[in-house]
Amino acid sequence: VNTPHCSSEFNLYARAGAANVTRKGVKMERTVLLPELPKIARLAMKFPLSFLDSPASAFALFQGIRSSEAADWCAKNFHTRLLPALAGKIHTWETRELQSVLERVLRELDTELLKGTNALSGCTAIIALLLGDRIVVSGVGQVRAVLLFDDGSVRQLLAGTHDYLAGAERERVEKAHGIVHGGLLHRAAEQLDEAQRILRARSVFEVLQLEAGGPADEKQIRTAYRRLALRVHPDKRSAAIDVE
Repeated sequence: VNTPHCSSEFNLYARAGAANVTRKGVKMERTVLLPELPKIARLAMKFPLSFLDSPASAFALFQGIRSSEAADWCAKNFHTRLLPALAGKIHTWETRELQSVLERVLRELDTELLKGTNALSGCTAIIALLLGDRIVVSGVGQVRAVLLFDDGSVRQLLAGTHDYLAGAERERVEKAHGIVHGGLLHRAAEQLDEAQRILRARSVFEVLQLEAGGPADEKQIRTAYRRLALRVHPDKRSAAIDVE
């Protein structure tokens, strides 16, 4: 049986900050700074992380796409996914294992987000984990991470782009009979207007074209949902559509 990892302290100083972009007066980014993971785990999650090398810090940036709700949700729940994942092993972490942890955290956030009312908001994400003398980065969406050195040199750690019109992404879109319009992916041309309305919606009730907060009668919600489903169902797509 492997013995637990004895944490090592490295003579490193980490400093983090963030800038925000506003859209129509609304801040779209959410930044998460976790400077001391063992202390945060002990206070917020009630379990120790004393076997991690020091410094042990995490940084996350979530940028909303259509609104800030999804980014806000991810920022508030990021630590609840990361800290238990790190507590799952008391032995020495391999770098590839830490990379897998960050990827799993992003997948879990995505899965839970899609189940909630903020799924329509959408967001990109980039997260960084600093343990001792190692930094591990992962992201989803159009993100980039670079190291800037004192001598002016630059080292790129991560670059994420999604071009629907090139390479494997284009093949995937064409195979699914999708089309790209206005930088967004759609399944059918006749659904473009409806899709754009849905993508601009700030809540599920707005998607269903109901009053904010929803009606008191659950039957009205079911009816509105069925009507919308019939309008946008992929089986109603015309085979004669040809859109560039």
